[in-house]
Amino acid sequence: MRLRFAMLAAFVAALLLTVAGAAAGSIGTPPGPSAASDPMTTNVPYLAWAGEQVKLVAGTDEIRRFGRDHYKLEAKFSIEAWTGDPFGGPVFTTDPTSVGCGDHNWVIDIASTRPGLAIVKFTAWDKEGNLAIDHQFLVGWMTLNDPALTELPFGGDAIGTGSYVAGADPGLVRVMVTGTLPLNNMIPALGVSLTLPSGWEALAGAMATTDDGTGKDPMRWDIHDDMLATEGHVSAADCQIAPFSAVDAVDTCYTAKSPSGPFSTFFGSTDPDHPVIGPFDPVFPFWGTTLLSNGRLDWGDAPMPAARVDVAITPNTGGATDISGAGSLADAWKSEYYVRATGHTFYAPFYAAFIPATARSWDDGSGIDAARDAQNFPGFLNEENPYVFWDGLQAVNWDNGATTCKTTVTPLVYRNEPAGVSAVSVYTDEHGEAQVAFEPGTGFFFDNLPVIKNLNGGCDLQGIDVLGTASITAVARYPYQPVTMPDRPAPTTLVKTIHSDFDKSLTAVPKGPGSDNAVAQIVTASARDIDGTPFADEVVCFSADHNAESMVLKAGYAKVTDPSGIGRLCTTTDSAGKAAVEVMNSNGGRVDVIAHFVDEQLLRHIFVNFGEGAAAPSVPSTSVPTQQQVVAVVGAANAAAVTGQAAPATKTGVKAKKATAKVAYARLVKGQLGRYIVVRVNGTATKAALKIKLVNGKGKVLLTTTRTVKTNKQVPIKNLKVAKTVTSVRAVLSA
Repeated sequence: MRLRFAMLAAFVAALLLTVAGAAAGSIGTPPGPSAASDPMTTNVPYLAWAGEQVKLVAGTDEIRRFGRDHYKLEAKFSIEAWTGDPFGGPVFTTDPTSVGCGDHNWVIDIASTRPGLAIVKFTAWDKEGNLAIDHQFLVGWMTLNDPALTELPFGGDAIGTGSYVAGADPGLVRVMVTGTLPLNNMIPALGVSLTLPSGWEALAGAMATTDDGTGKDPMRWDIHDDMLATEGHVSAADCQIAPFSAVDAVDTCYTAKSPSGPFSTFFGSTDPDHPVIGPFDPVFPFWGTTLLSNGRLDWGDAPMPAARVDVAITPNTGGATDISGAGSLADAWKSEYYVRATGHTFYAPFYAAFIPATARSWDDGSGIDAARDAQNFPGFLNEENPYVFWDGLQAVNWDNGATTCKTTVTPLVYRNEPAGVSAVSVYTDEHGEAQVAFEPGTGFFFDNLPVIKNLNGGCDLQGIDVLGTASITAVARYPYQPVTMPDRPAPTTLVKTIHSDFDKSLTAVPKGPGSDNAVAQIVTASARDIDGTPFADEVVCFSADHNAESMVLKAGYAKVTDPSGIGRLCTTTDSAGKAAVEVMNSNGGRVDVIAHFVDEQLLRHIFVNFGEGAAAPSVPSTSVPTQQQVVAVVGAANAAAVTGQAAPATKTGVKAKKATAKVAYARLVKGQLGRYIVVRVNGTATKAALKIKLVNGKGKVLLTTTRTVKTNKQVPIKNLKVAKTVTSVRAVLSA
């Protein structure tokens, strides 16, 4: 993965550390929030996905007013209205008629496996039966809609078309998740249902209440910023001089430049002594730093709950010509993408959140709640809090091993098939967004490409444009408890195409102007790998036919010994992957020049034209010389040293094939006897040595061991303890 575990740990630590004094030295002193912004005095809905349970907290301000006399009050919760299925709705998970009160507030959990909006009433009364407190909650459970899976212009895919060069920087894919809230015309102004987050402003217009004035104030539901990188601040933020904006950018305009804040808001700065970590919680608006009002009510204010999104690359089918299943997935932290290159760096909190919300404070926190041990369903996947958007969880790794395509013959190195993370789970942020990085990599199914393999073992990729493709899918899943509604796959699949920058070619140009320079031409050999990296220090040997009067190395290149021992003119490529010779001819006509790229055992040739009236000028050539051309240049006796075979007339036999082996699969098996590993290796060899790695859910290798197994049959790996934390296994042929 591009972002390593150590970096993740450091980022989480930074979020949790107190950032005391962060505003020191800033432009002015950030003002504190207005008392009128207290979200406990309005009814911002708690939003959840069907199947989740929500913890409701009442009485914070009332307890302050009653003092210790609040212990003398009795209280209960009740459901006043429900817009969902009348035959199935929310239930309290504790007795709502006997609600205890701690030192701070009254609490209860409510859950629903069906979607709908519930109006929940909290009531407290004294021993004489007089009503003391009334508080109304809104709790909405949504169904998942089809997620939108799109390309983002970033990194190696700068224009967002899904096209990469092998080895390029990672690109980004985005998944946006929305929800449907059934209303069944019970709120006449809103109709049958509402889609969130887009319907947030309409919901606020119909349902927002407050204890001030007329009791109607939709702007009190302005609790978040937006996703825009627009600069600008209100005067209360104390971030800039006039002219001020009507909407605050909610960014790190103060001295500290951290994804944990402090951030400006419409009401002033978030508390510099506490990191900004989601989700929004009306119990912790200020010192908990979850209220990020920007002065505008829109879809960005909807407190979308975290949905689980599974992103995956469709595996290769194993077909003889299938080149799909290329590349790998990687983390795409929100703090890397939602940053400004200039100005106030971080502008889109939250960059992390507690999942579930009550993990912030199991005693006092409100919002989505969860058991700490879900015994017979997955529950939430993150083992640590806060969860950093969009860190990958439950990663599935693949390591398909080596191909038979050799990247260098001397020394012998094979090109690899794709390796890395093939599937990963992430959680969406407060806007319903998640991102995952795609890495094109340099491993492909080279054996399925129409490559030319010569008898010396060279694997020629010249002229092959597309090395592989990747079909990326996304599925939005209910994040906590199973429900009767199905998961929702994205209706579109993103196809990534990875191109080759491989080049082994020859060019020829006159040494200079005039008749004297016309007798010499510079022949340059270029060597570049699939990712555009030059092949530096590769031995290249040049040969020319009898039409060449002489051939010398171009100035700047040093002669090396011909590895084949036949006396050719040899040198090594420079840092740009270039090597060059001067070819002389004063008699006109053309000279056939052959270049032998020794490390890869690849051949190229070019006809170099000389003199007036000669054939067309020399052009770049990637042509592979025929056996007859090689014999004509270096002679029949030396042809075998160059190509691995002599002239056709002297060929006496066929080289024996080397025994082969290839890993078919490695699997983690859970049986009656416990957890164990099985592998299968196919090939002509009778046995194969394997390097086996046991991997946990975060992609970390827990154990590496080497075993020798029989081929062409499934083999259990004996005497190997497989811990419960192991979630996958990798196996590759051991060198």
